[in-house]
Amino acid sequence: MSTFITLHVEADDLPREIGSLRSWLREDARTRQLPSPVALTPDPRHMGGATDVLQILLEPSGVATALITALVTWQSTRNRRVRLTVKTPTRSVEIEAGSPRDVSRIVRETLDQLEMSAEPEDPHDP
Repeated sequence: MSTFITLHVEADDLPREIGSLRSWLREDARTRQLPSPVALTPDPRHMGGATDVLQILLEPSGVATALITALVTWQSTRNRRVRLTVKTPTRSVEIEAGSPRDVSRIVRETLDQLEMSAEPEDPHDP
């Protein structure tokens, strides 16, 4: 069964941040095997700053940890505030911005809230 994650990105300089995130996911060894994120049309009822919606297919199975780790790590490198909200068909979690040393804790908390178990890291991955 395929699992999709919907990622809502909010930022002041949205085109720049979306471009940076897409590049990060393409270049990160943990996520480069994932299909490219697909841009979705945001809900017109959404109020607030600029937002973009990406949908990511978690295939092959077992890549949720890699994806969430890449998202949290990318977010920790941003100079400006970027809000990331990850949604599954049954859950929604805003990823907390943190420092690079907080990545493991934030990944565990996000996966727990999404009710996705952390898959063990492949010792052969770089």
